[in-house]
Amino acid sequence: MDKTVLITGASRGIGAATALLAARQGYAVAKGAIDTFTLGLPHRARDLAPQVPMQRAGSAEEVAEAIVWLLGAQASYTTGALLDVAGGR
Repeated sequence: MDKTVLITGASRGIGAATALLAARQGYAVAKGAIDTFTLGLPHRARDLAPQVPMQRAGSAEEVAEAIVWLLGAQASYTTGALLDVAGGR
């Protein structure tokens, strides 16, 4: 079966609702503060760090690794899940 992964920066509630709607085909990944060009200026990631329990912004690679896991055989019985990749936030 093909799997679908939705990546959202929206609220947990929206991500969880989407994950349940997609339960037969996929997952939702809720990303937190990720240090990429979408944060804007480089200092934005530093500004957000104190608000994140891990005290840093995440990386695009960390989000990608979570998605690779979801799409792999290790997660074959995992479906309709919201994976929160947000540094404990």
